[in-house]
Amino acid sequence: MSNMPDKIYIPGEWLHIPSNHFETEDSPGAAEYIRKDALLEWAKAKHMELDPPQNERDFGRIEAVEELISKLQSL
Repeated sequence: MSNMPDKIYIPGEWLHIPSNHFETEDSPGAAEYIRKDALLEWAKAKHMELDPPQNERDFGRIEAVEELISKLQSL
């Protein structure tokens, strides 16, 4: 497992993350990967954006982002 890439496959447009955080293979049809640290940075910024919560829905969003951050840090 130590030779596994420190990258996660995810379409960048889903999170509105700038493309310079992504890496692609040069071959046609290759998968696009986001660096783990870039996704973690995005999640932490999203957490700060939601805190303090403005409404009831924000509490659930904060909890989801905290779970994502925790999972990414454990990888």
